[in-house]
Amino acid sequence: MRVLWSGPFASNSALKGNVAVNQAAAKWSRGLLRGLESAGAEIRVINHCSEQRWPAGRVFWKDNSPRWFLDWFPCERIAYCNAWGVKDTWLDRAYANAARRIFSTWHPDIVLCYNSLHSFNVVVMREAAKRGISAVPIILDGDDPRQDNWQKLLRDNRFAAGVVFLSWWMYQNYPQRNIPLFHMDGGAEEFKGVRPDESHSAPTPSIYTYTLVHTGALDRWRGLDFMKEIVRLCKRKDVRFVFCGKCDKEKMWAEFGNDSRIEVKGFISNEAVERICLNADLFMNVRNPDIGDNVVNYPSKVPNYLVWGKPVVSTWIDSFSPDYREVLCVPEQNTPEGFVRKIEEVLGWNEDVRYRHYEKLREWYSAKKQWNVQAERLIAFLKGLATKL
Repeated sequence: MRVLWSGPFASNSALKGNVAVNQAAAKWSRGLLRGLESAGAEIRVINHCSEQRWPAGRVFWKDNSPRWFLDWFPCERIAYCNAWGVKDTWLDRAYANAARRIFSTWHPDIVLCYNSLHSFNVVVMREAAKRGISAVPIILDGDDPRQDNWQKLLRDNRFAAGVVFLSWWMYQNYPQRNIPLFHMDGGAEEFKGVRPDESHSAPTPSIYTYTLVHTGALDRWRGLDFMKEIVRLCKRKDVRFVFCGKCDKEKMWAEFGNDSRIEVKGFISNEAVERICLNADLFMNVRNPDIGDNVVNYPSKVPNYLVWGKPVVSTWIDSFSPDYREVLCVPEQNTPEGFVRKIEEVLGWNEDVRYRHYEKLREWYSAKKQWNVQAERLIAFLKGLATKL
């Protein structure tokens, strides 16, 4: 199957550089693209290197050096004017022109877009539809669609031959039921967990007994206020809270009142993150269920937690599919108080309980959530659409 991907394709240089690349989106897209490739897809890409609008960023992004993009597949790299009032229109035209150039020499079976929030993905789907090519957006995040009675999302998806959702709630409630809909999840390339009764790399010597880890951004939507309450309510002196993700380290530490139990790592290498995850005692997902947008926004970090075979204490948000109830440690009450009680419970597990939880995660994850499994499911869905050309 030939797939044109309109979505994140950022290199490690872009992730580390002074550009506005979404770390979670880049990591998620990498996993999906590798999964699609392993499932036999021939892939081409349209992408631009995101940067904050001028004057925070450069007024014209013309550095289309391959160093900003992955070299896995052929990529049509987009230059653009980065000024307010110009950028969006510029990108729309540039993406439309790039799609036309690709379609003139190469006929994909499917156009796959990372979200339809951005108008440049909508115009790519429009150009595909003109040529009888099925276009499918993958809806990963966005605003609560109930705010405008789904009007923006339905308008953005008007050229779609089908729609893929990561959010279970979106999949269940999307009002347009006369086109094919599909629910998928994130994943990881392999299960990395180490049995609790086996030795592994010794943790860094520390006065703390337990390490509680959160990776990725922490802001209003991703549960910053919720996490601050958790830290305040957790009175234990034998735990440390480790936060990894691009941020202003001093400001983030100050958000938590300069609590000595907080370690803000900031943006660090994948290898460094993996060392922290290997030695974690539990992971935390703190998306606040009271924020309406979380019926849409799927926390892609969760599969990357579960892959370590460690307990994941998580709020329950409606974007999770029901089978996550099997493996997440969900508080009885979706509150910071309930979250802290669940942390206390999990830290009290004995070795036998931890081992049984590890085995359950290993079997569940390997059978359902690895990228090759998710990609094969997606390919089967897309083939059903491609045969309708």
